[in-house]
Amino acid sequence: MNIEPALRLGDKMGGHWVAGHVDAAGKIVSVSPEATQVTVAVRFPRELARFIAPKGSIAVDGISLTVGAVSGDRFEVYIIPHTMEQTTMQFKRAGDAVNLEADVLARYVVNAMKHPDGSGGKLLEKLKEYDYLGETT
Repeated sequence: MNIEPALRLGDKMGGHWVAGHVDAAGKIVSVSPEATQVTVAVRFPRELARFIAPKGSIAVDGISLTVGAVSGDRFEVYIIPHTMEQTTMQFKRAGDAVNLEADVLARYVVNAMKHPDGSGGKLLEKLKEYDYLGETT
């Protein structure tokens, strides 16, 4: 489970970029079934905080998911029934450890912001202009 073929050069992109790396371990705080989804809250280590944002992506045990909310050291993902049925998320419970891979594009943005030529400020302006930063600014 959780296995998809690798994206080939020229293939149409229909999801998130996932490299298959483990950046840190997290812990499932809660698993809450709801009418149309399962809400899973995950605690993450501080070093990932700059890469986790609402509507960004995160891989949890290799499953690419969209972050729904972030509060302190926790994020929530909202998992539809199809994803629950087709992945190992169906077996996860509160207290389980999970591997986390931060959003690959967020990693590039954070790196660009630190660039010594000052181009990070221009990038920040564009991200604000296109409302990619949401309420985090």
